[in-house]
Amino acid sequence: MKVAIVTDSLTNLTAADLDRYPDVYYGYLNVIVNDKAYAEQKEINNKELFRMIDEGATYSTSQPAPEEFVQLYTKLLQDYDYILEEKQAKLEEIKSEISEIKAENRKKVLKDVLQ
Repeated sequence: MKVAIVTDSLTNLTAADLDRYPDVYYGYLNVIVNDKAYAEQKEINNKELFRMIDEGATYSTSQPAPEEFVQLYTKLLQDYDYILEEKQAKLEEIKSEISEIKAENRKKVLKDVLQ
C-alpha cells in the first residue's frame, strides 16, 4: 500500500526533509517580495526573505493557485493508493477546485482538513 502525504509550506519542512521523505508533497504558499512572487521554501527561504525585509523590501503572502492542487491530486491518485492531507493554511479558494476530485476518490483521501 502506497500512501502520499500532502501538506503546505507552513509546516516548514526543509528541502532535506522533502528529499528524505519522498512521499511527502508540498503545496507551496506564495510570498510576494517587491511585487515578485516566490514559492515559499522552494524559491525563497526564510533567511533570504528576512534579509530582503531588513533591506526595506515590501512583502505579502498569497495562497497557492488552485490548479497546483488539482494537478497534484490528479497525479497522486494515479500513483498512490491513499492520500493523507495535513495542510496548515486555510485554503478556501482551492476547496471547490479539489472537491470533485475528492468526491470521486472519497475512500482514497484519508483526511480532509478543508471541510
